[in-house]
Amino acid sequence: MIIKGKNDRILYLHQKLTSNSLIHIAREAKNLNVSERSIHRDISTLRNFFHNLGVENGGEIEIVYDKRLHGYYLKTEEEDWFTEKEIFVICKILLESRSLKRSEMFPLIDKLMKKSGEPCKESILRNLLANAKFHYIEPRHGVAMTDTLWEIGRAVRVKREIELEYMAPDGKLVKQAVEPMSIAFSEFYFYLIAFVKGNKKKIPEIYRIDRICSMKVLSSHFKAPYKDRFEEGEFRKRIQFMYGGELQKLIFQYSGESADVVLDRLPTAEIIDERKGIYTIKAEVYGNIGFEMWVRSQGGKIKVFDKDSGLYG
Repeated sequence: MIIKGKNDRILYLHQKLTSNSLIHIAREAKNLNVSERSIHRDISTLRNFFHNLGVENGGEIEIVYDKRLHGYYLKTEEEDWFTEKEIFVICKILLESRSLKRSEMFPLIDKLMKKSGEPCKESILRNLLANAKFHYIEPRHGVAMTDTLWEIGRAVRVKREIELEYMAPDGKLVKQAVEPMSIAFSEFYFYLIAFVKGNKKKIPEIYRIDRICSMKVLSSHFKAPYKDRFEEGEFRKRIQFMYGGELQKLIFQYSGESADVVLDRLPTAEIIDERKGIYTIKAEVYGNIGFEMWVRSQGGKIKVFDKDSGLYG
């Protein structure tokens, strides 16, 4: 970029400040081939501009000099900006999710850290997250997700049918036209929740998005009458195990240390009885494969009521 004259120089410095970059007087003077005094005058002009902007918008925006970093940065005190604590929490959740390739995850983390408001705090964030980034293990499928997720999200919003080529867990290639309802995330993977076109039962099917070999958003729309509308929040409460199937109403007993293990895992769960540390719980889930796998993982702490014969392990 060729910068000529004072106006271009001020716009260049403005862009650096608003992108949370640090301005070093001597470095910028050499870079722009002007005196350090000129850069100081530009900073003064921008300081007045941001001060007046803050006054007009009811906030405080100022250019501050950081003695430790030897440079100027833009400091804001607006409630809609992330604090460094909030960014740290978001970044930790993202990294621990292991949901994206490094080439997608790391730029996302870096952009979030730049929203901390102050370069010195961005430096603290980088140090806090350095170890987690170094040891980050990306998903084994190695599939880029961002573009596909966005495309599916847009199809959900405008109710456009999608034609899929999907690699099922058994290795078979399945071709289907579906009506996309929602995108869900659970334990490392993103999922498409959809109804198969023409299936009158209207049982939601679940597709792991990284297993979609090809996808085409069709021009045809599908109808979703208000009385039959898909309630994403209610569905998500009942699909913790990402296996499809009909809605199941379950009653079971839990004898572990804390019922929170169940209540957090199954948002629809409700304790209906408790005797001597044994909780009787009712819940609703879609399908039974995922739930049964989870029951086995609890090592005998859960016993399910069978409709015909009572409890079974």
